Amino acid sequence: EGNSVIQFLNFCMSLFNVLLKFSPRLTMEIKGHIFLMVNLAVSSALPFIPTVSIFIHAQQEINLLQFIVRALDTFRVKSCIDFKVWDTEEYYLNIVKLIGCWSYVGQVFANGQNLSIGAGCESHGVVEHEILHALGFYHEQSRYDRDDYVDIVFNNIKTGLTLSFLLFVFKCLNNLSSTHGTPYDYFSVMHYNKDAFTNGNGSTIITIDPKYQDVIGQRLDMSPLDVQELNLLYKCGKR
Repeated sequence: EGNSVIQFLNFCMSLFNVLLKFSPRLTMEIKGHIFLMVNLAVSSALPFIPTVSIFIHAQQEINLLQFIVRALDTFRVKSCIDFKVWDTEEYYLNIVKLIGCWSYVGQVFANGQNLSIGAGCESHGVVEHEILHALGFYHEQSRYDRDDYVDIVFNNIKTGLTLSFLLFVFKCLNNLSSTHGTPYDYFSVMHYNKDAFTNGNGSTIITIDPKYQDVIGQRLDMSPLDVQELNLLYKCGKR
């Protein structure tokens, strides 16, 4: 079994090395995701509390800072994950105000990994969304089974952004990091909205069940299934 896992990892890494020519950032995120999954697999039997070191830059405005603090507290309450102020740890989240709201997926960089909470990120759910990325979560519509729940309208996506919607890369990941048996979640804080990256010709995501078309993309709070999957991923019930 161990050899088959290693062979599969090697296959994935070969695929990602090809992808590197087209999207260096996505490739780094995927490798970081695999690194995170391996660490979780090794540490899952240990009775420790998963703790993330963070450094919040002083230029964060008060209105943004309150959303960051509230989101961190939400993770503490709803999961076993804790956060501490960075001291000397090699790996930590560098929460900074850059352009936009974004994060790498998983543990990618040592010596400070940027997570941007910039102008326009004034939302509890948006901050949760970016922290979940750092904790190893991809977008909900990147799940291996997404085609059973949504249609992606590639002709309506802005030029150069279709890679964010491709599924073949994530099918490899979903063999490593399963959805833990949780169903597809239209209410997930990790789901794109119907018009994400549209070129103006119409929606980019169409839900198979029409009643969820205006549900996807909510940024109010993590859904119950988001919380469930987070706790399953970090084995919170076993610590």
